[in-house]
Amino acid sequence: MFEILKEMTARWQFEFRSSRKGKAFRRDSFQPLFETLESRIVMAADLRGYSNNSSIAFNVIPSSTVSWGQETTLSSYVRNYGNVASGPFKAAIYFSTDATIDSNDIRLGTIDFPSLGAGQHAGSNSLSIRLPESRPNGATGPYKVGMIVDIDNAVPESVETNNVNYSNGWDWRTVTMLAPVAGVTDSVGSSTDRSIDFGAIVNDRLGNSLVTKTVSLVNRAAISRLKVVQNGIRLASGINFKIDSILSNKLSQTVDVAGGSSLIAANSSESWTIQVSFDPTTNG
Repeated sequence: MFEILKEMTARWQFEFRSSRKGKAFRRDSFQPLFETLESRIVMAADLRGYSNNSSIAFNVIPSSTVSWGQETTLSSYVRNYGNVASGPFKAAIYFSTDATIDSNDIRLGTIDFPSLGAGQHAGSNSLSIRLPESRPNGATGPYKVGMIVDIDNAVPESVETNNVNYSNGWDWRTVTMLAPVAGVTDSVGSSTDRSIDFGAIVNDRLGNSLVTKTVSLVNRAAISRLKVVQNGIRLASGINFKIDSILSNKLSQTVDVAGGSSLIAANSSESWTIQVSFDPTTNG
């Protein structure tokens, strides 16, 4: 049986006892050796957006002032800042309605990249993307187009936190979205007040009194689509009246503004026939 009797600084003294003979012998010349740990270099790729602040940059071409639904061109590059080849990977392009690009934003496209050696970069200044057709409900901006590098996490990297939102002009760019130019015309009202006068409806009984009016909705924008949002048409006054139906002249389609939004193409117009009726059970 062995037991340690005493611990010394940088030297240990051991006494070994034999349980059979009751004798002990001592050896105190054991000297531990300590080796200083050497620094280790992590061998891995490190991918992120790249710019040389001149011809190579993340940018919307020819201008960052764009319209809803516009097809435009994107310039984007990625560099491997690591010390080994990356292997092939993908980068995803997103449209964001706030200050941060993430995978919950609207995906516009994907770029396939080859394997990049240490210090190498690759990219293109001719990627075609189409922006969202209309402003997402409730969105106020700022609006950004951005890139998430290695979207599938295919490449082991020494730094995994710099694949997105690294820097303006490197992997994202703020864009200015031009609003559509809306106009409303009918036989009575002004083309700029966006309202129409239905006139008088005889209040006799439910289902009997109704009136129709045809209105033209005009989108004068060159590219942006005009969105009539959910419940975007309403009665401004008149208790006990309701909108029965809205019929568009485009393929005689019914417009359901209560169920969702409707889009009107750029530089075009639609005629909507709106029917309003008396209903004593409603408040307006």
